[in-house]
Order: sequence, then structure tokens, then C-alpha cells
Amino acid sequence: MTPPEPLTPPARATVCAVVVTYHPDAAFVDRVRALAPEVGGIVVVDNASDPAEVAMLRGLAAKGDIALVESGENRGVGAALNTGVREATVRGFEWVILFDQDSRARPGLVENFARVCRELGPDLERLGMLGTNHVDVNSGEPYLRDVAGGSFVERKTVITSGTLLPIRVFDAIGPLREDLFIDSVDHEYSLRARKLGYLVLLAVAPLLEHAIGNRHIERPVLGFPVHTLNYPPFRWYYIVRNRVGVALEYAREEPAWAAARLAGLGVRLAVTLALEPDRREKARCMALGAWDLATGHEARRPREI
Repeated sequence: MTPPEPLTPPARATVCAVVVTYHPDAAFVDRVRALAPEVGGIVVVDNASDPAEVAMLRGLAAKGDIALVESGENRGVGAALNTGVREATVRGFEWVILFDQDSRARPGLVENFARVCRELGPDLERLGMLGTNHVDVNSGEPYLRDVAGGSFVERKTVITSGTLLPIRVFDAIGPLREDLFIDSVDHEYSLRARKLGYLVLLAVAPLLEHAIGNRHIERPVLGFPVHTLNYPPFRWYYIVRNRVGVALEYAREEPAWAAARLAGLGVRLAVTLALEPDRREKARCMALGAWDLATGHEARRPREI
């Protein structure tokens, strides 16, 4: 069997952006326009948005090198991303960058990825995922700060949005977990890649604007500021079910990560139930997520929660 050609660093023509949409806002058009100069093509996978929103996406696709894949139902983040990667593969791309609909790429994103890949040298063949540092649009602060030297750092996990994947490595690792539906899909994939011997890295240049949660609310507790994320109640079903489940699944390979993940979740649950609105409904969704995990029930769809 002929060995595959060596993996080459990404260039604009070899990179496809895969964006998942679910009820995108009107500003999504501007975010796509900001992304278009960075990549050779864009695949938008829509998870059953409203007719007016789909019409907006169709109009956007008609004006540029954008492939729109419409789903008749909301199949979740993992399924939509897998669909997008398959479409990018059919179109002949070598790399994909995964995006959330509310993230905005800054100029130079792919160029920076290429620089990191060149620095990796022979280790480029081991690259599984290369995420990018992001600026939180709520606080204006970068996720990763005070990094001394170097253009990248190794991480246990990276978030979906702004993450670069070699398509042939994606094929080797396998698809994203569709059964998780939403939340922890990216973390599980990162841990699986590491388990298989691939590198999970984060480029330190903050070339993505991204929001964690819907909005931050700062409340003083004992004189100290406490930030809340204010997710809608149904999201807490997936947060509890998936974060605990993935942490337990990879506890043997990544015990420190799993312990920190569970501890962080405990703090976040306490803050949410103490300070956020809709606490009773959020508590119900949390409990249902824990129950379904304990009983082995498959993930429910949002309408079933």
C-alpha cells in the first residue's frame, strides 16, 4: 500500500469552514462575510431553523462560495458538524475549521494556523486538533492570557468554534459523538484524539470573537464579583448529563482533567441555582440530566425536556 502524502500546512485554498446554524440572527451574514476571505469555501449546516431564517441562509448561499445543507430536524451539534465535514471532503478540501454561528473570525486566522503548523515540523503528522485563542465578547478579555513565548500550547481539550482539523485525521479519529447532541461534544472529541496519540493544541493569538453562555451577569457575593452564564434551562440537562458522563468515561486516562471538570461543574451549578433566574426550572433540567445519565437513557431532544 502506498503511504499517504505528508500533511502540508493549511492554506486558504485547502481549508473549508463548517458552520452550524440554529435560529441564526441577522448579524450572521456579516460574520460569514468576515470569514469568507480566510477560507476556500464555507459549508453551512442548518439544524431546522425557521422559514425566514432559512430564507436568509439561502440568499447568503446564492451570493458566494457557500454550500447550504438543510436539515428537516434539529439533529444536534455533533451530527451537523459531521455532515459539514463530509460535505467538505466531497468538495476536495484537506482541512476544516469548525465554527459556531455566533463566532467571528478575525483577519489572519488561517495564516496563523499555517504558521503554527510549520513550527510543528514532523509533529504535524500527529496533529489532531488546533484550536484558537478567543476573545470573550461579553468581557472583552482573551481566554488565554499571559502566555510566555511560543505560538501555541498543548491542551487537554479545545472548544469547537475556531478549531482546525485535518480531514484525514478526522477520518482516523472517527466522527463527533452525535448521541451527546449538544455540550461536551468538543471535549469528548479532544480526549478521544489524545487517547489515540494525536496532539490537541491551542494557538495563542486571539483571532476569534466568541461568547460563552448567553450573557454574563456580575453579582457581588461577600464583596467579590461572581459571573453567571444565564444559559436557558434546557441547556442544563445536557451540561449535567454530558459533562459528568464524559468526565467519568475518561477519568482513567485524564484523572486530573476529569476531577477539575467535575469540581468546576459543581461550582457552576451552585452559582446558577443561587443567583440566576428560573432556578426551579433549571434545577428540574439538571435533575433530569443526572437521572438519564444514571439510568442510561439516551439524550432527549430539547422538546422532550
